[in-house]
This record gives sequence, structure tokens and C-alpha cells, in this order.
Amino acid sequence: MTEIKEITVEELKEKLKTEKMILVDIRDEENFAENHISNAIHVDQYNFNEFVEDADLKQSIVVYCYRGNRSKKLIPRLLHKGFKEVHNLTGGFNEWLKF
Repeated sequence: MTEIKEITVEELKEKLKTEKMILVDIRDEENFAENHISNAIHVDQYNFNEFVEDADLKQSIVVYCYRGNRSKKLIPRLLHKGFKEVHNLTGGFNEWLKF
């Protein structure tokens, strides 16, 4: 079983000050359009393959959903596709909004 790496909102905010990371929002399109983390990319079942083809496999990725549960399910798939550093945002977007 794949170990899921977690990153807290505090850790992510610190890393974003000095590192370039790919932020992947897997919430529904309407909620993404309404509000999302700055520079995040909306990825769903329809554009997943395109995202994988276009993304830099060496770059760190943080995946988030509403509460951080559904995003955990996508991480093994990303690792299988060749991404090296993939994290789940602990608490998801709901946690991000608290800070």
C-alpha cells in the first residue's frame, strides 16, 4: 500500500514562499470557479490525462479536495504515473479557509 504524505496548511504556506509547487484542486468545477488556492489547477476525470501529460513529473504536487479525504485516493494514481513528490493537504480546502 502506498504511504500518503500529508502537508498541513501552515507547512504549505511556508513552502509556497520559497518553492514552486503544483497545486491540484479536485473539487467540483463550480466550487473551484468560486474560490480556490491561488495558482491551483482544477483536475477532474475529464482532464486528468492531459494534466499528467503536461505536468513536470519532478515538481512537488499538493492535492486537495474539500476535507482531504477524496484527494488521498488520487495520490497513488499520480505516483503510479511517475510523479515523485505528491502530498495531500491535511483538512483540504476547508482547512485552508481557516487561515
